[in-house]
Amino acid sequence: MSWVARDTVLNPNMTQAEQENNVNIIAAFFRNEGWTDNAIAAMLGNMQTESYLNPAQWQHNMNYSMDGGFGLAQWTPATKLADYLGTGWRTNYDGQLDRIRYEWQNGLQWMYNVNMSFAQFAVSTDSVNYLTEVFLRNYEIIKQKRLC
Repeated sequence: MSWVARDTVLNPNMTQAEQENNVNIIAAFFRNEGWTDNAIAAMLGNMQTESYLNPAQWQHNMNYSMDGGFGLAQWTPATKLADYLGTGWRTNYDGQLDRIRYEWQNGLQWMYNVNMSFAQFAVSTDSVNYLTEVFLRNYEIIKQKRLC
C-alpha cells in the first residue's frame, strides 16, 4: 500500500478513500509497535484535524514556510521534521512515522499536562475520547487544566 499525499497549494483536498488509505498505513505501523487500537485512533483523530491525514500538508496560510507546521502531525517549525529526516524529508512519509516512534521512545514532544506518559498512552485501553484529549494536551503541548 502506498501513501497518498497532496501538495496543499496545488491540490489540497483528500478524498475519504485517500484518507482511509493513509489511516491503514499509519495503523499498521503503530500496531506493529505494540500500540493499542484506542491509542492509534486517538492519534489519528488529531492527525485528521491537523493535516487531513495528508503527509504533505503545510500549515494553512504558511505554504512552504519552514516557520509553519508540516506533515501528519504538523511539526512546528517544519525544520523539526526536516532536520530529523534530512535530504528528501518532504516526501519521506514513512519517516514521519519513524519520527513519532522516536519521540515516543525518547520521551520527546510529550508534556505532562495530563498525567499519562507517552509510553502509557501507547498501550492504554482507556476510551478513545479520553485518549484523544490526552494526546491533544500532551503531544500538542496545550497548557490547560489536568483531566485527572
